[in-house]
Amino acid sequence: MANVKLIQRLNYKGYIAQGGDWGSAISSWMAIFDEPNMRALHINLISGGPADPAKPLEGLTRDELAYVEWKRNYDLHETAYQVIQSTKPQSLMA
Repeated sequence: MANVKLIQRLNYKGYIAQGGDWGSAISSWMAIFDEPNMRALHINLISGGPADPAKPLEGLTRDELAYVEWKRNYDLHETAYQVIQSTKPQSLMA
């Protein structure tokens, strides 16, 4: 990993890392690859998935299932501008 190699070339014996968005993944991988030297890790985007991808809703409470349904409906009907901006950001320019 390039970041870890750079830190090693700089001869740092201890460092901390912070990451958000893609930096969360990068900093997390740095912690895995260079555990002995990374003293602390702060990330502000945590991603994850269900324990069993074949049954992603298993174990959710009634309230959690209601939120999943609300979120699905919201994403389907209320995020058009976000979708356009994420796929064709120049299309809305005047």
